[in-house]
Amino acid sequence: MRWNLAYRTLFHDRGKLIAGSVGQTLYAMVLDRINAYATLRAIGLSERELLSILAFQSALVASIGIAIGAVITVTLKTLLSTPRATIEIPLMLYVGCGVLMFAICLLAAGLPCLRVRRIDPHTALQS
Repeated sequence: MRWNLAYRTLFHDRGKLIAGSVGQTLYAMVLDRINAYATLRAIGLSERELLSILAFQSALVASIGIAIGAVITVTLKTLLSTPRATIEIPLMLYVGCGVLMFAICLLAAGLPCLRVRRIDPHTALQS
């Protein structure tokens, strides 16, 4: 019982860490290109088009991260599993984690979008 609680706590904290680092990465990606987004807004890009650009970027980051994570998981499962102690990971766990990470990435794209929406294109182009 105690081991189960420690196990769940460990993975719960890792989940928070991963979600935070994904959000921070996406936010930093947008801040690096904030002048480019301001330029696009100045030449007439609508907020909806800007949101679709940011959603596409976060979906791309999520897809790449999910693929890398799945490959690492399957590789470690294959390498560390023995006949006496097999490692079983259900398919639904893979799917659930992938869907959860994809949703976190899309939600994390919302924060930079709010920042980009508040930028005055004229001010950003002067700097």
